[in-house]
Amino acid sequence: MKRHYYYTNQTCHRHKAREIELRIEKETGLRLENPFYDGDHKEIADLDAGRPIKISADEIVGMDLRKVRDADGIVALLSSVRNIGSAMEIAIGAYAWGKPVYVIATNKKLYDHPWVIYFATRRFRTPSEFIKWYHKEGYSIG
Repeated sequence: MKRHYYYTNQTCHRHKAREIELRIEKETGLRLENPFYDGDHKEIADLDAGRPIKISADEIVGMDLRKVRDADGIVALLSSVRNIGSAMEIAIGAYAWGKPVYVIATNKKLYDHPWVIYFATRRFRTPSEFIKWYHKEGYSIG
């Protein structure tokens, strides 16, 4: 069975992140679970429409952490320094559950950040770099 990875990304960049997710899935065959578009987050339609979301912090965090726990690892798209959710998912997934974390840090400050360096199994500067690595030596993760 194909392994699946939790795909963490920033709310503010979720539309671009979705395009990147679909490209990675198509070009690698990996199954990525995007918390905004795959699964139980029904409030995203409200968020996209500019309406207030009607879900508690307990529901959001609990749902996302269950997905991280159940995944084979994490693929993280880090493009903004203004994000706490992805940072928490990476730290908990890697530190508490020993999940491999593949970070695509399109923001140079994040690529070189000590916390990213510490928790990342491997870091990439672009989605293309991740895809090239996957085809050359990373295929064993999928």
